[in-house]
Amino acid sequence: MEKVSLNLLKQLNTAGFEAYIVGGAVRNKLLSLDVNDYDITTNATPDQIKKVFKDYSFVESGIKHGTVGIIVDNHVYEVTTYRIDGEYEGHRRPERVEFSDSLRDDLKRRDFTINAMAYSTDGKIVDYFGGIDDLNNRIIRAVGNPQERFTEDALRILRALRFSACYGFAIEKDTLSAMIECKGYLNEVSKERIFNELNLAVCGEFAAQAFYDCRQVLFEVIKELEKSDGFNQYSLSHDYDVYNHTLSALRACKNRKPSICWAILLHDIGKPDCLVFDERGIGHTPGHMERSYEIAKLITDRLKFPKKLQAQVLQLVLDHDRSIGDSKYSLKKYMSIYGKELAYDLYYLKVADNLAHSSYGTKRYAAKVKRFKDNLDEIEVNNEVYQISQMDISGNDLLALGLEGKVLGEVKNILFDLVLSQKVENEKNKLIFTCNQIIKNLKIAYK
Repeated sequence: MEKVSLNLLKQLNTAGFEAYIVGGAVRNKLLSLDVNDYDITTNATPDQIKKVFKDYSFVESGIKHGTVGIIVDNHVYEVTTYRIDGEYEGHRRPERVEFSDSLRDDLKRRDFTINAMAYSTDGKIVDYFGGIDDLNNRIIRAVGNPQERFTEDALRILRALRFSACYGFAIEKDTLSAMIECKGYLNEVSKERIFNELNLAVCGEFAAQAFYDCRQVLFEVIKELEKSDGFNQYSLSHDYDVYNHTLSALRACKNRKPSICWAILLHDIGKPDCLVFDERGIGHTPGHMERSYEIAKLITDRLKFPKKLQAQVLQLVLDHDRSIGDSKYSLKKYMSIYGKELAYDLYYLKVADNLAHSSYGTKRYAAKVKRFKDNLDEIEVNNEVYQISQMDISGNDLLALGLEGKVLGEVKNILFDLVLSQKVENEKNKLIFTCNQIIKNLKIAYK
């Protein structure tokens, strides 16, 4: 993709125009990270761009804002005219743009210094705003006046949070202050856009620190989390308040899948509503899993989670403190309903949650977590049955025994349960023999 992009630059240069690769591609290249998209900026107008690339196919949906998509090998490379943005509408998009012949004009309208650099075919970096220094110092800083940048486009507030979560960069203090001051504008941003940014942020390696530093911003879009900040658990098993326990678990999580990371963020969100004290003054939160599920359902509905991800997250929240996995039978029952993938997700959640307890709490629950993993590994290594489709007996075999309809399903489920509990071996002849015994015991008439 970089080779194609540089070739597009050369064609613009040959036609007499300036052209640069800009934005995230420059940032990631300097950080030695993968680059997924190469955006190009030029002093050529959209009509001039189309003339230079007259032999290519175009995507013109962004032409109003100066962007022409050039299609090369089924990939769209966006080429955009230098521009100055007009007034922004709804703290999100400019109502109009004005074309410019100045690269500096184009770069100074961008969000952060680390995204406001450009490079040309000779590899020279153009950096008017100190982006290289900020990359080296691991700082996120708005270009120019941060309040203006966030007033123009409120989604930039969550982009700063996301960059901090993914790269581990600190947010410069004036930029962070402006984020907090302008956070109310996020209410005008679509929930889908908010979800997309948070989904990337929560999976970031440095999400815990970012969600601590920017918690006032996070609480603006997930208000239900605010109650957990500073909420004392009054428990020997915990050193931290609920929010800091959550962040500690997020920090400890080794698997950065969205389902796991979201479940960690929301797993104890219901605890403040459930706190009770025993006669010793020790705090307990009975029913907090169910309450956390209810609140997580509201949040995931509001943020318009994809249905599959929502179902996974909610189930993990509901099950995070249950004794699933204490026996292979209970674990296989769980896997028969929710699958192997979710069982592994639950394990990673339990590990992270346990590591975020006090030393007393971690020791108290460590054996249960280890037993969960040992049982998972045994099921995997021994290729043990955990789904009814894995049984060495088919519906046709049961039909041949004279079973049909509802009774057939009931008998198959009984057989499945016997296999899960390892009371019957998963071998066809033994299953058929057991099936005949079940039929006799149930006194079922068959042909």
